[in-house]
Amino acid sequence: MEGTIIGRIIKDASTIRLSSSLVLLPTNFGWILTGNRKGITAKEIMVNHINLEHQDNDLRRFWEIETIGITPNQQKPLTAGDSQILQEFRDSYRIEHGRRVVRLPKKNVCDLSLNRDTAERSFSTPQKRLQQDDALRTIYEE
Repeated sequence: MEGTIIGRIIKDASTIRLSSSLVLLPTNFGWILTGNRKGITAKEIMVNHINLEHQDNDLRRFWEIETIGITPNQQKPLTAGDSQILQEFRDSYRIEHGRRVVRLPKKNVCDLSLNRDTAERSFSTPQKRLQQDDALRTIYEE
């Protein structure tokens, strides 16, 4: 097993048995939980973790390229609208009876005059249909 990739990843240190079917394996990347849990179903989960105690420049460059410059504390400038929403959130946040309460953000009301054409079309379409179909108009009027 030493010549295989897994043989180079798993350390020679002792494993830790958690149960009759679960074992912790020591690896160069940290501990790996392995084993069989019969009767338990779970969705597939992928976990990527690298602990760089001894920083390898090639590995560091690889992960910098993979993350395309995304850093944990990346600051994005807020727009005026975002700042206003955030301030409204802060102003309305309170705790009542052990529960966190916040007012929902208000949506800016659009100019209703812009919707007039749409409203008139929505009204006139059924009117035209009723004028063209006598049977439907009779049912509607009854």
